[in-house]
Amino acid sequence: MRAIEYLFQKRSQPLFRATSFVLMGFAALVVLAGCNSEPKGPKLTPVKGTVTLDGQPMASGEVIFVSGGSASTAQVTNGAFTGEAPLGDNVVQIFSYREGAAAVEMGGEKFGGGKENFIPPQFNANSTMKANVEAGKANEFKFEVTSM
Repeated sequence: MRAIEYLFQKRSQPLFRATSFVLMGFAALVVLAGCNSEPKGPKLTPVKGTVTLDGQPMASGEVIFVSGGSASTAQVTNGAFTGEAPLGDNVVQIFSYREGAAAVEMGGEKFGGGKENFIPPQFNANSTMKANVEAGKANEFKFEVTSM
């Protein structure tokens, strides 16, 4: 009991108040540091456009906008796409899929099968297509790919 009485004596109140003030200030900084409303990652902006395959609207697929270490995918349906892409210069990759070879069963397990991309690598893995995505602009793109 004497220890509690000692803490509240007049001679220790300035030290107690200063310590409390420092601790409350530190707690407030910790709380405010965790309240960052800025989203993580690159800033994205709306994009739209068309994709043709051998001169015809591509039935389905995806357009991937790659900028730095980030990427954003827009789905293609009936030759049109809408989505979001990172601001700035983007490398564009285009994919479209069809059913692959049937799965092979060996030892009770299936291997292979599934979908395969049939768009040539110069339009995806080795793409040199570019799109400059700008804030506040229409960002409408037209991409033409060939199957061979």
